Amino acid sequence: MKFLVFTLTFLSSFSAHAADALYKISHRIPLSGPEGWDLLAVDPQSDRLFVTRSNRVDVIDLKKDAVIGTITKGLDGAHGVAFVPNLKKGYITSGRTGKVVVFNLDTLQVQSEITAGDKPDVVLFDANSGKLFVFNSSGKSVTVINPENDAVVKTIPVSGEPEFGAVIGNNLYFNTEDNNSLGMIDTHELVLKKTWPLPGCDGPTGMAADIKAERIFSACGNGVMVVSEAKTGKNIKNIPIGKGPDGSGFDDGYIFSSNGGSGDLSVIKVRDPNSFDVTQTLSTQKGARTMAINSVKHTIYTIAAKYAAADPKAPHTRPAILPGSVEILVLNR
Repeated sequence: MKFLVFTLTFLSSFSAHAADALYKISHRIPLSGPEGWDLLAVDPQSDRLFVTRSNRVDVIDLKKDAVIGTITKGLDGAHGVAFVPNLKKGYITSGRTGKVVVFNLDTLQVQSEITAGDKPDVVLFDANSGKLFVFNSSGKSVTVINPENDAVVKTIPVSGEPEFGAVIGNNLYFNTEDNNSLGMIDTHELVLKKTWPLPGCDGPTGMAADIKAERIFSACGNGVMVVSEAKTGKNIKNIPIGKGPDGSGFDDGYIFSSNGGSGDLSVIKVRDPNSFDVTQTLSTQKGARTMAINSVKHTIYTIAAKYAAADPKAPHTRPAILPGSVEILVLNR
């Protein structure tokens, strides 16, 4: 009887885990030019992928897997992209100019610029409050913009350099990379409500959120994903991930971390709000540190390139990207 119970338990567990989604690299989309990149953003309505690359943004039609436009006007150090579909507007942060560039989602034509803080990086749109939030890295602040008139509503000082963020309810959560903490801003009152430490985390960058379970996931430079309870900031668990993470995401019961140092994607299954399993470590490519998810298609995008040999006389200098080697990696189940 004991053997039968053990066997049934094992088979039940095996069946549950065997049903876990497995991802693979389905294909690659080549990009021209030797420029590097920062962030990726998917506009699911137009089925386009936006890739920020120094002084420009490449726009990829995902139906054709081809670049169909480039945005350059006003950009110097392009970082994040956000979309406001009902207004047909997109927003790009220009880190070196301290501006946010506004463009038309249909035509990709630049319409105007908005002054943000010092080195604007990530930008996100919260449909609930109807506001844009711009994370000013060097400025250690968050600029709030009303997309109806593109006016700056407020600039909120925070405790450190804000990185990626996510919204649950009326609260905006964000990592502060330089002091290893999690911040919370009320999206209606526009004030910093809380700052919590992230135990065991060094250099939090990527963030994902499970809105239903009210869990925040912070990807840390020391190879852990810190799970926090959204309401209290309580540490739930630290999950091992790869080296050099940056981008993170949540989709269909899974957490993802794109790890450029180890060249892989950590896939983590949420069993319940307090239980998580690393179900796959998918080999991607060295340098593939950022990512974006199309939650409609359950497709993940990351980006990588091949590099020239390192200069022995300048060992701390980043090697040059080989021409024609920049590619979008498309990951599917």
